[in-house]
Amino acid sequence: MLYDLPLATLAEEVRQGKRWQPPLFGIPYKPRDWNDDVIGRVRNHDLEQFMWPGDDDWPPDIGDAVAFRFGYFDCFSTARLRYFRQWQQKGAKLLNPTIFFLENKAMMAALDLPEVRQQLDETTLAVLEGCLP
Repeated sequence: MLYDLPLATLAEEVRQGKRWQPPLFGIPYKPRDWNDDVIGRVRNHDLEQFMWPGDDDWPPDIGDAVAFRFGYFDCFSTARLRYFRQWQQKGAKLLNPTIFFLENKAMMAALDLPEVRQQLDETTLAVLEGCLP
């Protein structure tokens, strides 16, 4: 597991309640018994063995590994995004591949606006229809 932020920083933000958001449906507030001990949960589930040991540097190459990226690209810094592209170019397979222009939620929404669609040729529109949800 690799994180865009150092795990200690992420854990502190979770502990302070900065990372909790109400889901789209269901619980409107953070439950009192919510377990926000990120590092404790990682240890309790024996996930440390899967964590990259350094917070500052990601590996330049992950070989032909199969990887899953959790989060849209706006969840990652520009420097981290370069790793995803580099890994793919070196043979890694992402289960949710790097399609940078489709990762921006605002761009995806804009592509459905009539004013934007009028500016695109029919071939491009056909491709978009096959790609966009």
